[in-house]
Amino acid sequence: MVLIVLPSIGEGREWYAEPSVNIRSVYDDNIQLRTNDKFVEEEYGVIASALSRFGVRSEIMDISTEAQVDVKRYSNNDDLDTENFYFDLDSTFNVSERNRFNLDGRFVMDTSLTSELEDTGLTQVQVDRELKKITPGWTYLLSETQTIEASYTHNDVEYEDVSFSDLTDYRVDSVSLGYSHQWQPSTLYFMSLTALSSDVSNHDNVTDEEVDEYSLKFGFDHEFSKTWTGDFMLGVRWTEDDFKQNGQREKDSKVGVLFSLSTRKQFESGFLEGGVSQSTRQTGSGNYLEILHFKLSAEHRFSARLKANITGGIYLNSSAVNNDDDDDRTYFIVEPKLSWFFNRQTSVTGSYRFRRSEFDRDDRTAESNAFFVNLNYQWDKIATSRF
Repeated sequence: MVLIVLPSIGEGREWYAEPSVNIRSVYDDNIQLRTNDKFVEEEYGVIASALSRFGVRSEIMDISTEAQVDVKRYSNNDDLDTENFYFDLDSTFNVSERNRFNLDGRFVMDTSLTSELEDTGLTQVQVDRELKKITPGWTYLLSETQTIEASYTHNDVEYEDVSFSDLTDYRVDSVSLGYSHQWQPSTLYFMSLTALSSDVSNHDNVTDEEVDEYSLKFGFDHEFSKTWTGDFMLGVRWTEDDFKQNGQREKDSKVGVLFSLSTRKQFESGFLEGGVSQSTRQTGSGNYLEILHFKLSAEHRFSARLKANITGGIYLNSSAVNNDDDDDRTYFIVEPKLSWFFNRQTSVTGSYRFRRSEFDRDDRTAESNAFFVNLNYQWDKIATSRF
């Protein structure tokens, strides 16, 4: 593939970069979502972020990357001070009229304070996390309206000093085959078959739990009008969990339902978007979870300079296989924002965020109220073309 791509790169290409910087001040009355009021601390902090999108396009390829650095500093607890790094790769190579290859990747160095909010809620002790993910794929055009796809994903997550927390390392490998048909200009049908294997390591780096899952999904994307779109997916999964209990290996399995439903309505001065989905996911607690997720977002532009938006979500988490209720949890988040644009590059945003986490196993509850003031500067796109 490389031999095919390289000779043609010089025929015509565009290089581009989109850098930006962001300064965010924050006040949070329970930043770690602790359930015991004796250990709850108010925190004032500053988060400085630098982000750059960089890429190259030509007739046969499209490669885009995104790199971000977050430097976080807080007033009361130095243990919360951290530097987070994010790198994303999205690339596509058209090697013939019908064949297209893609290579996507992600590398993250962050902490459990950000990674575990939606899944496990294990944010009471901050633990460094490293994530490595790579997804090569292939797409073949059967006709102008039909395609088949194949992809492989490897996801590796490691936590530092896991002996001081309830978190554990894990690896996930999956293979997916898909078919899609553009039945009408406004309707796309699709189906996919996925096989997944997940390994969880204990503190001695020995495999402690293995999960195998096979799923079949059907769905469609539909454009009701130029301003209203929607999508629907329904699937079935079979999940088997091989785990250790009381020194003995045990197996458990379950058949479950996967689904998603979402819609978006675009207005002249904003949009309204909502959806609901049920999916499964390996988490840092070591448990394989089923997650029911409700989401809603809206935006309204009062003028060219003033914009308001709100995002919210509810997560209902439970074990995907057995009756283990350690991670049964309800997580709620809502954040309204108000933004003022001084010009095309500079904006300031004020926001309030409310979070609530409820653990079913022992009726523990944590709430957080946070206020933010965000200053952002976005450079104009830097682009050069060569033909």
